[in-house]
Amino acid sequence: MPTATTRTIFWALLIFFACFFVWPIVSTVKTAFTGVHGGFTLSYITEVFANDLYRRGLANSLNMAVFTTL
Repeated sequence: MPTATTRTIFWALLIFFACFFVWPIVSTVKTAFTGVHGGFTLSYITEVFANDLYRRGLANSLNMAVFTTL
C-alpha cells in the first residue's frame, strides 16, 4: 500500500510532466490548427508540405528520431 510520501512524489511528478511535457504539445497542436481569426484552418499544415525546405527539415527530423531510437 502506497504511503503518503509516495503519493506526494507521484502527484508532484505528474504535475511536473503535465506542465512541461503535455501542455506544450497540446498548445502547439492547437495553434497549428487555429487560423488568424480563431477558426479552424489547415493552412499551416499544408505550408509545411508545400515548402521544400520545411519538408526536408521534417524528413531529417524523422530520420534522426528513427535512427536514435534503434
